[in-house]
Amino acid sequence: MAKSVKLEILGDLPKVVSETDLQKALKAVVLVLKVEVQGVINCIFVSPKAIQVLNEQFAGNDYPTDVLSFNYFEDQGLVHEPDTTLAEIAICSEIAASQAKEYKNSYADELVLLLVHGLLHVFGLDHANATDRSSFEAAQGAIMKRLKRNTREFKWLA
Repeated sequence: MAKSVKLEILGDLPKVVSETDLQKALKAVVLVLKVEVQGVINCIFVSPKAIQVLNEQFAGNDYPTDVLSFNYFEDQGLVHEPDTTLAEIAICSEIAASQAKEYKNSYADELVLLLVHGLLHVFGLDHANATDRSSFEAAQGAIMKRLKRNTREFKWLA
């Protein structure tokens, strides 16, 4: 049986994007990164206050952010049951809408971009230094292109 990763949407999905769009984003990430794990990734859309609480609690940053990823598996080689929760991704809908305007991106494309960004973190990519950032941006750009979605550059935190 082939390994597969499923995306579960928790809470209210913004109306500008469909669950199908988000499932396609997950599939593109899995294909580009050649992910070999099975299980479930939960995605929830939250308020600025909720994501600020999460950001402070888990990253020590007392401010709202656009996306946070929580990875619950260490080794992609591990065998998981199909219903094992592998990760959770929190996306702030209001910040996504604001960034879409700021970067002249559609709100739907911004939501997909933030999911892709979160998924890249879940599967081990990071942007902590210039080399990692370059690889991260290349993967993110390739996935968004594969999805025929607009992307944008990120303002990386120092």
